[in-house]
Amino acid sequence: DDAGISFVYSRSLADGYGLVTQPGAERVEGYSNFLWVLIYTPFFLFNCFDPYITPKILSCICVGFMFYLITKICIQRKRPPVQGLFINLLIAINTPFIIWTSSGLENPLYVLLITLLIYISLQYSELKKNKLILTGAIITFLISITRPDGILFAILFPFAIFSSGVSVKKMIKPVLMYAVLICSFLGGLLLFRWLYFHDVLPNTYYAKTGNTGELIEYLLTRKNAFSKKYHSVFLSMGGFDFIYVIYGIFGLLLLQLFVFRKKIQFNLVLPMAFIISFLIYMLLPYDWMGNYRFATPFIVITHICFGLIVMQTVQLLPKFKTLVIGLLLVFFGIYSWISYKDHHKRLIVFYKLPAAPFGAVKAYYADGFNRYADLLHITNGSLLLPDVGATYYYSNLRVYDSAGLCDRTIAKSKHAKNRQRMHDYIFKEIKPTFIHLHEGWSEMIRPDEYNDFRNDYIPIFESLAEDMTNYTGVNIYSGDYVRRDAINDANREALEKIMAERN
Repeated sequence: DDAGISFVYSRSLADGYGLVTQPGAERVEGYSNFLWVLIYTPFFLFNCFDPYITPKILSCICVGFMFYLITKICIQRKRPPVQGLFINLLIAINTPFIIWTSSGLENPLYVLLITLLIYISLQYSELKKNKLILTGAIITFLISITRPDGILFAILFPFAIFSSGVSVKKMIKPVLMYAVLICSFLGGLLLFRWLYFHDVLPNTYYAKTGNTGELIEYLLTRKNAFSKKYHSVFLSMGGFDFIYVIYGIFGLLLLQLFVFRKKIQFNLVLPMAFIISFLIYMLLPYDWMGNYRFATPFIVITHICFGLIVMQTVQLLPKFKTLVIGLLLVFFGIYSWISYKDHHKRLIVFYKLPAAPFGAVKAYYADGFNRYADLLHITNGSLLLPDVGATYYYSNLRVYDSAGLCDRTIAKSKHAKNRQRMHDYIFKEIKPTFIHLHEGWSEMIRPDEYNDFRNDYIPIFESLAEDMTNYTGVNIYSGDYVRRDAINDANREALEKIMAERN
C-alpha cells in the first residue's frame, strides 16, 4: 500500500498540481523515493498507468538490466559470463528479493543503481578515466534520491580511486573532483527542498519514530539486540543460518589474500559495497512489513561477492581446474536446491498473507468510506486514517494521514512526542468527517484523551485493541468514527443501517 503514496504524488505532478497527495493539499515531502516518483510521472502524463501492471513492468526492466550488469561485472573481473548466470539465478530465487522488487516500491530501481555504481567504480579503478568520476557522482546522487539511506553509497566511488593503483598524490585531484560534484548535487537537493517544501529534511524523517542514535543505543545496550539484528540480515539470504556461509566466503578471501596474493588483484570496491549494505540494514529500524525489505541491496551485493570469490579459486588452482569446477558445481547445485526449498516456503506464506495489500486497502478504506459518504449524503467530507496509499489513489474524500508521512503537523507532533499539539490539529483544526484508527495508530493518537472526542464523534464500529491495551494499561480502541455534526434527521437512519451492518 505504501507504493500508492508514490503513485499519487506522480499523478498530482503529471496533472499540474505539484508534489502533493491531492489537489489543494499542502506541499509535504511524504515520499522517500523521489526518483521513483519522477519515473512514474510520464505514465500518468500519457494516461497509461495501471497500479498493478505498470510497477511490474518497470520492475522487470530494472531487474533485467541489473542481471545484465552483474554479468558484465563478472566479465569485467575476467570471469566467464556463465558465472553471472549462476549469481543471477541465486538472486532470482530469493524470496525477499522477489517480494520487494515486485511490490511497487523503489527496491528494483535502488538495487539497479547500486549495481551500476559498482560496475562504474570497478571500471574506473581499471581505466582511470576522469569522465567516470562525473558518472559515478551522478549515479550516487540518483541512489540518494531513490532512498535516503542510499547516501551512504557516496563513500563507495572513492574506494575505486584508492584501488586504482596510482600514487597518493595522484589520488587527490579525482577525490576532490568527486567530492565537489557530489556536494553540489546534494546541495542542490537541499535547496530544492527548502524552496519547495520549506524544510531541508523529508517529512518521512519526522514521521518515522526514533533516530539512528537511539537505534545504535538500543543495539548496544539491550541484551541480544545487536546479535538478533546481526543474524537477521544474514537470514535474508536463506532459512538456514547463512552467516556461516559468509564466514566461509571471507575465510576463502583471506586465504586468497595471504596464500595466493601474487596471483590475485585485490579491489576495495566490492568489499566496501558489502560493508555499506550491511551497515545500512543494521542502522535502519526493523521493518514492520517483514521479509527483510531493507536488505535488498545486501542480498544482491552478497551474492555478487559470493560468486566472484568462490569462482576465483578456479584461477588460483589451475592444475586442479576440472576438479575444482566439478566440486563448485556440486556445491552450487546443493546450495541452490536448499535455497529454493526454503524460499519457496517463504513465498507461499507471503502469498497467503501479504503485507498491507493495495487492493485490500482500496476495498476497505477507499471504497468503504466512499460508500459511507454516499449513503450519508456527505459532500466535501474528509477522512483521517493511517493506510493512505490506495486511499489517496481512489478516495473521493479529503484524506489526512494519521501516520504522518504525508502530514507535516502530525509528523512533527509525533517526532516531538507532543500529543496535545496533535489533538489540537486533528480535533480543532482539520476536524475530519471520518476517522479510522487501529492498534498502534490508535495508541499513538489516543483520541479518548481528548476530552470532547466522544461528544464530537459517533463510533460506527469499534473494538478494544487488546494488545495495545495490555501493553499500555489504558483502554485503547480501534474503529471507524463519524463526526456528530455530520449526522442529522435526513441521514440518521442510514447511519443506523451502516452501524447494524458493521456490528
